[in-house]
Amino acid sequence: MPKISQEKTFIEKNIMVISAVTLGAGVFFMFFMPFIMSRYHFYPTLQAPNEVGDAFGGVANPVVTLIGVFLTFLVFYMQYMASERQNKESERQNEELEKQKEQQNRAAEVRFIKDSISNIKSDIMVMRYTQGRVTYSHSEAIWQFMIDNVLHTQNVETTIDLPPQQYFQISYLLTLFEPLINEIQESKIDDKEKLQVFQNLAGLFEASFAFILRLEEKIIREGKEKQINGYIRRKIIVPVKKIKMLFQGAVNNYKENEKDILMNAMANAKIKFIKHIGLVDQRANIRFFKNYPDYIKSSPTPMLTEQEYNDYFNKGDQITKLIIQEPVRLLMRMDFLKQVMFDIPFKEKVCVLTLPREEFEEYTQIDLAEMKIDKDIWRDKFVGKFVYDNKSQAKFLEKFAKISEN
Repeated sequence: MPKISQEKTFIEKNIMVISAVTLGAGVFFMFFMPFIMSRYHFYPTLQAPNEVGDAFGGVANPVVTLIGVFLTFLVFYMQYMASERQNKESERQNEELEKQKEQQNRAAEVRFIKDSISNIKSDIMVMRYTQGRVTYSHSEAIWQFMIDNVLHTQNVETTIDLPPQQYFQISYLLTLFEPLINEIQESKIDDKEKLQVFQNLAGLFEASFAFILRLEEKIIREGKEKQINGYIRRKIIVPVKKIKMLFQGAVNNYKENEKDILMNAMANAKIKFIKHIGLVDQRANIRFFKNYPDYIKSSPTPMLTEQEYNDYFNKGDQITKLIIQEPVRLLMRMDFLKQVMFDIPFKEKVCVLTLPREEFEEYTQIDLAEMKIDKDIWRDKFVGKFVYDNKSQAKFLEKFAKISEN
């Protein structure tokens, strides 16, 4: 079927003119054709009335028939085009309805997923575990229950000596994660949003249940693996391991390439005069141009002048910001980075700062994951102390930076 435009065709726009011209031409040929044809020598002179009538009819009938056929064609053509245009409009409306339906379904899926995550979080929040005179709540209730009972030798499901309420609560919570993971994977939300949902849900899971695996590792190191309660192993430890693997697989399926994430972060940071950005084994290496001629060599059409280059590296606390703030910002924003190295030349010297994640957290007593969501920690505990306090700044650079002649 030919593609039908929503705009009217030339015939449709000029149907009255075409019809009038066709009728006029037909009338002309009907009445004047016998006269015209009789002027040629091969037509006999028409004398009798019946001869004139036969000649007129013989010429007029085909003309009238052709005109009728043509006008009938125009009518059917107009109907066909109107019908196709209506069908096209109907298809367009159906497509819009389908899109609206998809959007509504997607919104419903997002609401369901968010509500499910919220319900799991609420179930964790109501967890309580009392030991002696101390009552533990939330994730701590799960941790303390496991510490007290993981090596218990009795049947945790039936004994009155153990608190079965917490056991059943924890095992029930763990049954909620796998169906929700499958629901997110099968949903029609875009991959970027899926990644964000998985990361949030995995964060909730890690905060509440990752301790269980660390506790098991400790018990194994102590040689007490066989003493782990069989019921707790089957209903809690094994499900935790399975769910952790599911989260790892789901996040890996949807996460961006780590190099792309780093490149985008550096672009958004608006740091100038970067010569090289490398990422090897989750260790970032940021190297700056040695000098302005080096910048010109790599950039035949430089966007900045030599004066701007010199001002950038000699301006107040710019070097301090580059050496201290930006590496920490990268570690904070990108959980996958194990280390960040900045290689910055300035004032005929070269500063190479190597900042491993674990060493930074141990030295500063700052949790990067916590600082990522708490701006007060960034402002007060990091910037206020290690960037603007000269003594702390000097000690920080002494530990993590090396300065040499260029």
